[in-house]
Amino acid sequence: MHMIITDEVLVAQAVAGDTDAFVSLLERHYTLIYRLSFRILGRKEAAEDLAQDVCISLSNKLRSFNQTSKFTTWLYRVVTNASLDARRKSSTREKAHENWAEIEKLDRTRVEQLNEEVKWLYSVISQLSDDLRATAMLVVGEGLSYSEVGDILTVPEGTISWRMSEVRKIIKAIAETEGLVK
Repeated sequence: MHMIITDEVLVAQAVAGDTDAFVSLLERHYTLIYRLSFRILGRKEAAEDLAQDVCISLSNKLRSFNQTSKFTTWLYRVVTNASLDARRKSSTREKAHENWAEIEKLDRTRVEQLNEEVKWLYSVISQLSDDLRATAMLVVGEGLSYSEVGDILTVPEGTISWRMSEVRKIIKAIAETEGLVK
């Protein structure tokens, strides 16, 4: 019988110095780290660099994981914050929709289901402010609940609800401007 080791057990082992546990955590969650980095940064090279930086820094950051939330919630927060910091520091802001085809390597099934409306939606989301963009990507792109996103972004759930309301208003206004809805 093969027993599945939880993330929390792996974290405890990694913090205690178990290199194999740390490697297991990285292997288990690297796709999440890269995918979220790519969605927020919008460029493959930047996401690859950030994913490496996050992986390197995790060995020290694991000590700050206090297990008051799930490990993945904490990891989403770490990656989101690192991505937003990198975005703010970047002198050039390319449009993310130009590189969405790169997602195909990560999630072929999802990309096959993308249609023109979804591509349009992502291009609109890529134009939002950092706070609205991160919120929308976590809710829409990752399918997380408002509560989970609030935990990740360290804001109240009501703030996430308000942000998503603002995202919907902006999307509707752009769609009306472009004649996509009446």
